Amino acid sequence: MKKYYDIAIIGGGTVGSMIFLDAVSRGFSCVLIEKNKVGLGTNKASLGLIQTGLNYLYKDRDFVWMNAIDSEFINHILGDFLKRKRFLIPIFSGSKYPLWLWDGYLAAYDQFRKSNHPDHRLLSKKETLFKEPFLKKEVNGGAMFCEWTTDPVLLTKAVVKTGQMLGGELLEGAEAREAFSETRNNISNIRYLRIKQNEIFRWIEASLFINAAGPWTPKVLSETFSVAPIETRLTKGVSIVVRKRFTNSAVVLFDESHKYIAVLPLSRRKTLIGPTNTDIDENLKNDPQKVQAEKREISELINIVRRYFKIKIAENLICEIRAGLRPQLAHKKAAPDRISHDFMIIDHEKRDKISNLITVFGGKLSNQVRMAKETVDLASLKLGCKRLWQMPFLKITKEKASKTYSKESFKFLNLYQKKYALSYNDDINKIAWRKKIKAVWRLLPFLIYGLWQNFIKKLKGAIKCRKTRLKTN
Repeated sequence: MKKYYDIAIIGGGTVGSMIFLDAVSRGFSCVLIEKNKVGLGTNKASLGLIQTGLNYLYKDRDFVWMNAIDSEFINHILGDFLKRKRFLIPIFSGSKYPLWLWDGYLAAYDQFRKSNHPDHRLLSKKETLFKEPFLKKEVNGGAMFCEWTTDPVLLTKAVVKTGQMLGGELLEGAEAREAFSETRNNISNIRYLRIKQNEIFRWIEASLFINAAGPWTPKVLSETFSVAPIETRLTKGVSIVVRKRFTNSAVVLFDESHKYIAVLPLSRRKTLIGPTNTDIDENLKNDPQKVQAEKREISELINIVRRYFKIKIAENLICEIRAGLRPQLAHKKAAPDRISHDFMIIDHEKRDKISNLITVFGGKLSNQVRMAKETVDLASLKLGCKRLWQMPFLKITKEKASKTYSKESFKFLNLYQKKYALSYNDDINKIAWRKKIKAVWRLLPFLIYGLWQNFIKKLKGAIKCRKTRLKTN
């Protein structure tokens, strides 16, 4: 049996589900095809941070600005699923960056988050140990700021449920097997997609197909649509959950290579530690389903906690291990933790002469709304019926799937019109270098501010010390 849709989406993860909701909210008939259960792929291994991007500020200011706007929209649309969490960066004598440098850096970060969170603040050694008594006494102080956190699985399911209520169709346990197309004037047009659901084969007919399969994107392109896969650089992230709570806030630590590791309290008795960030071998790239944690990665996370906390964490306390792949673009010279989270939208009519196929790849949890908007913008143009973006008028809550609210609350909507997606033929490494130079240049005033604040603090301390000596004499 065949059924016709305007748009068929492959992949029910963060991006695929938001594309589904965006397309349905614009009035397109839409089907979401997910080979497992919605949100249980890469999403399940995510830390669930809806963040502006502290880690990206020094290398891609535009990306941080984009995330700031995206976080605002996500807060309006899915605010019922978000929680504000305090993050603490403890500074030790051996830390690579001193407290004054973090002061300037976080001052720059505050400029992007004024409507979402309070400004950062610095803590003395005494204040840091009061807030986190399990930290080792070698800590010299800390810097505190706020971010949004969420359960990415629940959030994705809520997005899909709203899309279904607005008329979209969900096919879970459905694997896209092969596409059938017809060719005219050297341009192919996909007519049908053959899927296997519960051991039964069926046909999907659509005007447009969107590949949003995350780490499985290259595999879907080559095996389902018979086109050359895009170049990617998937990296693996491993996190562990232990049956012990030893922090009051989320603590950001750094390993020997200065890669950040988050320690997030999940409940009264559980703490999440992670993620690692490593490149993967070619076999795993071809079959992301086989991703799993290695013993050395688990030991690495435990050792980092032991290095900074005066507690005993053993492997027998681990109650859950999360492992997933990050769908990242092919940065060739950057270290795994230095790869940007830019995203790419490919019109396969230009790349492979297939008129009705789009691929979206990359990005992160924080910019899912942006990725969906730009993808469906392109889809509506290709379908010849450009429809205005409707996402700002949605409000999704736990009690009620969706309701609408005032358009006037989005005075910054015009800021959301700039396109950020890269093209398949862009030189990603050159773009990344240009962005980093621009970002560091913009950061200089704030770093100078931090250095000046540190100088004034030391000067005041020296004057106070001199006065004390004079009184003593």
